[in-house]
Amino acid sequence: RRRVEEKGYVGFSLYKSHAYIKDLDKPLHAERLKYMGSHDPVAFHAYRLRAANHLKASDIEGTRTFYMYRAQSDEEYSFENVNAADLAGVMWYLHNEIVTLCPRKYSVTRILRYRVSVLNSQAVRNNANAAFAPFVAFDYGQCTVPGCEQMWKNYGFSVGCQPRDYNGIPGQWYSLPGPCPQSRNGHKSKHCRRDFAGGRCGCDSRLGTRECTYRVVEAGEVSLDD
Repeated sequence: RRRVEEKGYVGFSLYKSHAYIKDLDKPLHAERLKYMGSHDPVAFHAYRLRAANHLKASDIEGTRTFYMYRAQSDEEYSFENVNAADLAGVMWYLHNEIVTLCPRKYSVTRILRYRVSVLNSQAVRNNANAAFAPFVAFDYGQCTVPGCEQMWKNYGFSVGCQPRDYNGIPGQWYSLPGPCPQSRNGHKSKHCRRDFAGGRCGCDSRLGTRECTYRVVEAGEVSLDD
């Protein structure tokens, strides 16, 4: 608490190892809030930006680590070449595309949660007004919007984002390109996987390159029937 308050951020509170900065009125630099304690790490969250019109994407530097959510069936597959969302975004998806049908669209049975660390390529970060690449839609592991391959050439396999508000609550949808994102699951050749490696990587690779833009840790799930 003292470390954050010394930086001049207001409305700061702690709850269950999460630090909530409720009103952010100056640029937030990740390194300046890096956890330096000896106990469990603290995850930082900004509820709202009081001076948002004065902030640029470039003001929020470094790797961003946050939760993403995905509505999915009981089928198991890797969290890449998929679309995901924040809480507001996944609630919009459920209420507008899933539970409106019976049986549910895509046989969705649960919401999966992932802890994702994102640092997009330098080609994305060179744009002062963008921290994410353009959003693309994935269906069955395949990018289904025009110009996907050109986008990978321009930005590398960077995480995309677009707004998706839920009943007035700001929300986001994300796109996470993986190996051979231009082909459907089951049709990704060995050569395509080699030439189009995707952006997901492990701790042995440095985030922020064209082929290492996000890391993923599974963080639980909830059944829609619970």
